Amino acid sequence: LLDENDNVLELAGPVTNGEDPLDGELTITGGGARTTIIDGQANDRIYEIQNGTAFTISGVTNRNGDAQGNKGGGVDHRGSGVANLTDVTVSGNTAKDYGGGIYQSGGTVSLTGVTVADNGKTATSTFMFGGGIYATGATATLDTLVVTGNQAQVGGGIALASCVQADLAASLL
Repeated sequence: LLDENDNVLELAGPVTNGEDPLDGELTITGGGARTTIIDGQANDRIYEIQNGTAFTISGVTNRNGDAQGNKGGGVDHRGSGVANLTDVTVSGNTAKDYGGGIYQSGGTVSLTGVTVADNGKTATSTFMFGGGIYATGATATLDTLVVTGNQAQVGGGIALASCVQADLAASLL
């Protein structure tokens, strides 16, 4: 999709399977978060993944997603699936109520070497949970995470609600 001369992919809408959220398997591997950028251009959220989908992203920056609604400006991952993000930056994304950067409901989220920065609420938001990351009913493994500059009324960086298990290691919050 991207060659060595063009390292920014600008999206007109979310990564889905057409009009519906993606419900298959998705793997995106970039050349590094500093050089491979997926830019939502504030048109919509970047990824909308549901229904038990396995979802793996590595070596990219995901920026400027706007949920155009309640949840997950950068990543909206729901269901029993597993979301693996490794060596990824999630920045400048917004949502109205939950997870400006990442929204995880159910399933498992594993973040390793991830930077979550400068995410938060939309201009129309009246109250927000988890400006950077919001996870509910999930198993969350957070390792070598950097969380900075995110904004919300509850859990500016991270808000975990009713998670099955949450592990945090070697991270800067």
